[in-house]
Parts: sequence; structure tokens; C-alpha cells
Amino acid sequence: TIHPLAGLGMNLGLLDAASLVDCIAVDGAKALTGNNEPALLVKQLRRYERWRKAEAQTVIAAMASLKNLFEGSHPIKKLIRGVGLKLTDKTPVVKHQIIERAMGIKGELPELARFVDPI
Repeated sequence: TIHPLAGLGMNLGLLDAASLVDCIAVDGAKALTGNNEPALLVKQLRRYERWRKAEAQTVIAAMASLKNLFEGSHPIKKLIRGVGLKLTDKTPVVKHQIIERAMGIKGELPELARFVDPI
């Protein structure tokens, strides 16, 4: 589960679905058609499980850290928050990476979720 702090649960769910398609689209589809290849499907599903678990844990840890940092009014927390937000705002590269990650367009993306520049 993920805290609804940034509304990223839906993004993770959509990426999970697209990732599942990637994992079973070719080899997994053969196993699903009854060609007696259940081991192949299990292998694809394990790949999916490892992939998505790693991605989800990264987002969950980041959101838990942010939630913890923004809870309470301890002076040190307030200082860290203020400095951190100012540094992030003044560092376009970091800010852009955070935005792309939150939007689900950065990281190990499934084929269906990859952004294609129309130009």
C-alpha cells in the first residue's frame, strides 16, 4: 500500500498493468495458449513481480519519508523542510527528475508507458 500523499497509487497501478503486458506479451502468451509451457509463464510472472516490487518500494519509501518529514513542527524538521524545498526549487535538474518520476515517465518503464516525442 502507499500513502495517498501525492496520489501516486493510481500511477503505480497503471504501470503495474502495463508491465504485466510487457512480461507476458510474447513468451507468456505462448504459455497461456495451452502449448504446455507453464514454466515459461511462471518465469515471466516472477520477472514482473521483481520488477514492480522494486519500483513500488522506491515510491513507497520516498512518500513515507516525505510524510514523516512534513509531520509535526519540530524546529529542525522545519529547517530541513525549508532548506530542502528551496534547494529543490533552485536546482532545475533535480526538480525535473522528481516531476518526471512522479508522472511515471522516468525509470524502468514498460513499453506501453514510454513517452514518444511526436517531433
